[in-house]
Amino acid sequence: MAKMPARTVLALRLKELRQAMGVSQAELGVRMGLPEDVASTRVNRYEKGVHAPDIETPEALPGSL
Repeated sequence: MAKMPARTVLALRLKELRQAMGVSQAELGVRMGLPEDVASTRVNRYEKGVHAPDIETPEALPGSL
């Protein structure tokens, strides 16, 4: 089985966590400390693997990846 890139694993786990919490991308972003006006877009890009968060961002998640 091929190994998935870390960005892909993070994207999948982030989406799973958010859905398990029953919150929107915007709400998760705000809970992570992102500015409200960009929270939804940033979480969306993380979940799609377009961008990878800096190392401090996953540490702010209300749960574990």
